[in-house]
Amino acid sequence: MAFRRKARAATGGAGSLLPYPPNHGMSSPSLSLAFRPGTGIATRKVAVIAFPGFDNEDLQKIAAPLQAQGALPEVISFARGPMPSSTGAMYEVIKTFLTTGSVMYDAVYVLGNANGPDAFECPGDVLQFIQESFRHGKTIAAIGAGTDIVRRAGLPVDQVSGEGIVADQGVITASAGQQEALLSAFVPALVKMRHWERAVDAVPA
Repeated sequence: MAFRRKARAATGGAGSLLPYPPNHGMSSPSLSLAFRPGTGIATRKVAVIAFPGFDNEDLQKIAAPLQAQGALPEVISFARGPMPSSTGAMYEVIKTFLTTGSVMYDAVYVLGNANGPDAFECPGDVLQFIQESFRHGKTIAAIGAGTDIVRRAGLPVDQVSGEGIVADQGVITASAGQQEALLSAFVPALVKMRHWERAVDAVPA
């Protein structure tokens, strides 16, 4: 009781808080991640968002080179278990949107899939995963039909329209078949680790 009385007296009574001291306005580049982005992608975890019927080349031509450089891509989908690719080959999914979260990854890659969920009917779990990753400054990449899902997430960046590839503030979108160009932009963005230049207040997450 004596401690409570002292605490209440120190804070001006029940329910009141001491004001925060003003920010000193100083900064130290040596303590900032913006000045220490790293030199490689080893140990970077990449969430690969995929749905049944995903384009197998979109996975293999990006995931394999990332793994060769030490990154750790993990496929995430709606359910655990075998998932068919566009070629009929089965891929074992061990993570779902219910068993993991965006905070566990350093980047996101959304695979193309003409037979996947319509962008305007995409489950909220998928959109939230992408939006959270954007707000946290993480690299986001998408290819083919995957760009429609990223567009549905409402990120305030330029995105590909038609053929080609667009990279804006660490968000890289590419048309179908542009795996090599996507990889060339994806790796440097992943090395950077975080993209602090983004305006994130308008993005719900």
